[in-house]
Amino acid sequence: MRQILIFLLPIWLFGASCEEAMQRSIDEFIKPDRDAAAMATAGEKATQICLAEYGEEHENTIKTLNNAGAFFMLANKPQKTLTAYERSLKILQKRAR
Repeated sequence: MRQILIFLLPIWLFGASCEEAMQRSIDEFIKPDRDAAAMATAGEKATQICLAEYGEEHENTIKTLNNAGAFFMLANKPQKTLTAYERSLKILQKRAR
């Protein structure tokens, strides 16, 4: 059953706003029986939605990148963790200039 839910998660997020996608990814995180793969997928999709809606330098995009990094870490995906955190750091450094 969990594999079906993970498969349907991107469809569930389709058409959601950035804020809705962020909340859904956080909801996946706070579930007592959380699934690391579903959580990572939700975080990744929330980042994609926020990037499309607001662009790179919006605060919510940076938050979703950081959340996705944490979710990937819990899902034991170190390369994706590093990629999300590096992208977030680059955006923050660009904003500071």
